[in-house]
Amino acid sequence: MLSAPAAAATSPNRKSPGPSPARSPSPLPPPSSAATCLDAKSGKLVWQHRIGGNHSASPVYAAGKIYFLSEEGECTVLNPGPAYQEVARNEIGERTLASLAISGGAIYLRGDRHLYRLEN
Repeated sequence: MLSAPAAAATSPNRKSPGPSPARSPSPLPPPSSAATCLDAKSGKLVWQHRIGGNHSASPVYAAGKIYFLSEEGECTVLNPGPAYQEVARNEIGERTLASLAISGGAIYLRGDRHLYRLEN
């Protein structure tokens, strides 16, 4: 669940997906494909790491993980925290622009051609 408000810093002349309000520190992806983690209280940079791809979708926090979905259809999964820790990277094989949706323990992913429901 959410334990702290997320801090967000975006350039006024660039559109950027918003932060994932997981807890402090809070990662967010700018369009440059670098995941940036900021301390929610101070706004100070904790870490920054290139995850690749172009990102229109907002990051999503669910089940203790943060999901970044690129326009190229690659989903990068991170553990939130003070160090970059990639848990998984998966490709769906089609373009994606929409943010992931979470409902009833499932993740819904909309690509150009298909709608996916993912769950254990």
